[in-house]
Amino acid sequence: MDYIQKDRSLLEYAAGEIKDYLLSDQLFWPLNSGERLTLGTLLLALLRSQCLAQTPAEIQKIDDINQQISILRGKWRTNWSNKAALEFHSRLRQWELALREILSREQRNTVVYTHEVTSRVILSLLQSEILQTDLAAYDHLLILDKQLQAASHKSEFIWDPILKDQFPKEHYWFLYCSPTPGE
Repeated sequence: MDYIQKDRSLLEYAAGEIKDYLLSDQLFWPLNSGERLTLGTLLLALLRSQCLAQTPAEIQKIDDINQQISILRGKWRTNWSNKAALEFHSRLRQWELALREILSREQRNTVVYTHEVTSRVILSLLQSEILQTDLAAYDHLLILDKQLQAASHKSEFIWDPILKDQFPKEHYWFLYCSPTPGE
């Protein structure tokens, strides 16, 4: 659960810098916390934090951040979409390299997959943020998904069980599988 503090920190620092980030030409925006802000990491941190917020104060804080993000998304929609598209391409390359590495090993390490699949989750989150569909990139992702499906088997939810409700199997099927050991 090392992601909990990381997500909270990212949300706290990002809330004050998201507008500057959207108006910049940087894809990875350095934060004072030492983290690097992207739309994908922001959306993922928000989703996970919504799952973990328990006290009324925590829930209100996450709701406030979510509302602030929604306002900025609406106000700077084109910038938001362009940033999401740039990150989608970057994460797609990252995911392809990680998947190739995972599937090329005789011993397909589930721990490595559990970490690297974060890129695939972020790709899903970014798809709905992009205004102009890039069919070539989406087709490429589909090919990678088919490769993963062919080289994996169904499993229980591979992340922290507390997050399961936020990541339903129908949409995040890759969090419910594990690479099948090579032959």
